[in-house]
Amino acid sequence: MDLNPNQILEYMIEMEQHQQAFLSYFFGLDRATPDMYDLTINTSRSSLEVLAELLVAVVNNHFTRSYGASGRERVVTVSRQVGGGESVFAQALGEKLDIPVFDKQYIERSAIRRALPVGRRKGSGPKQNHDQGKDGFDRYLDMMETVVRELGEKGGGVLVGRVANRILANHPMAYHVRLVSEPSERIKEIMKAHWARGIGSGRPLTGSGTGHRAMTRLMSKSDWNDPFNFDLVVNTSSQDKPMVDVVALAAFLRWAGSE
Repeated sequence: MDLNPNQILEYMIEMEQHQQAFLSYFFGLDRATPDMYDLTINTSRSSLEVLAELLVAVVNNHFTRSYGASGRERVVTVSRQVGGGESVFAQALGEKLDIPVFDKQYIERSAIRRALPVGRRKGSGPKQNHDQGKDGFDRYLDMMETVVRELGEKGGGVLVGRVANRILANHPMAYHVRLVSEPSERIKEIMKAHWARGIGSGRPLTGSGTGHRAMTRLMSKSDWNDPFNFDLVVNTSSQDKPMVDVVALAAFLRWAGSE
């Protein structure tokens, strides 16, 4: 008997409910999360051949491919959980792929310079635009999107944060990566950064993740945590896997298949 799409969808939902019941019964987990796995791969954005080559390299821990220059722009967007250590990861990835790195501070400063009136283009954060009310913040968001699109079109590079994965969602040569890690690892990273700035007391840490989610909804009307927004979700807590090599190979295979 042939099944129609609605029946297939009902079957998929039922199977996922059984999987969830299994996780809950045996492991006490409310739901499966990306940090339970080394890699979460979006197979709707990668061919099975690419997936097979990537997994063979990961299993064998064997990464020998040369990442030569491509004939078109090469873009990797890097998103992360709070405390995900994206700066170190992005720099290492840029060096591996021989492409420039544009961190969130660079994107933010570029957007601010364009958004502020000519005589007020000083400062290091979007607060100046908040001070100008909703219109000022809207200008900042518009300019941030413009900066990200221009970086994607003019040679590419590794773009960190600032919802670049959604802004460049349809870029043909963009590879979208999200970094996740176990809460204990992220707590360590946040504590190191917190103390390094000389703010060991008196300044709360709450609200940062909420602010990022709000920006995502404002910019793209999408769920910050949706794995379908990414090609690859990487667990940087997996110390036995060279995750920079994994991402470099995955992105390169995607680019090679797009040309």
